[in-house]
Amino acid sequence: MSETATNAATIGDNYSEKENIDPNLAPIALQNMSPQKQKSMSPQKPLATTLLNSIPSQFTNSLPTDPAFADFVSLHAKLKDHFESDSKQIPKYNWDLLSLVFEHIYKLYNDEVAALLKQLDALDIKRSIWHESAFRIDTERATRRFKKIESWISNEDLYLTKTKKDLSASVQIIRNTLQKLNNSDSTSTP
Repeated sequence: MSETATNAATIGDNYSEKENIDPNLAPIALQNMSPQKQKSMSPQKPLATTLLNSIPSQFTNSLPTDPAFADFVSLHAKLKDHFESDSKQIPKYNWDLLSLVFEHIYKLYNDEVAALLKQLDALDIKRSIWHESAFRIDTERATRRFKKIESWISNEDLYLTKTKKDLSASVQIIRNTLQKLNNSDSTSTP
């Protein structure tokens, strides 16, 4: 390294560790960097100004006489010439247009959701009507079946009652006939 090398703390290193930087080698190092890296390294505000603003007031009198700081400022001035200046204006965004687009998209979304909800309501109404009609049909079928069974039981009961009466009448006729026969035999035998 040359005699003009200075000690400077590197970003991310421990503060006690120092690295020798040769100000004459800075332009060569910058030429080997990619344009994106050079652009990302270019400061928004001069670093010397930032550093000077962040130094407490009690040290500002001794700072200009410090040779390390003077070397750092000269290195920064040399590096600054090799970076592209980003003086392009930041594009402005049309927030009114964004608001109108958002309102339009939100309106479309609300309309589609409302249409879907109407379709679901219509399907729910159809399902309810179908469910109710199926319930009524099943109820009518069950009622008809119960009426048939009830009428069959009633008819069977009437049939059994009539048959019982007929059998009772027949038994009574047979009894009367047997009694008459028994009475006629007893009167004729003496």
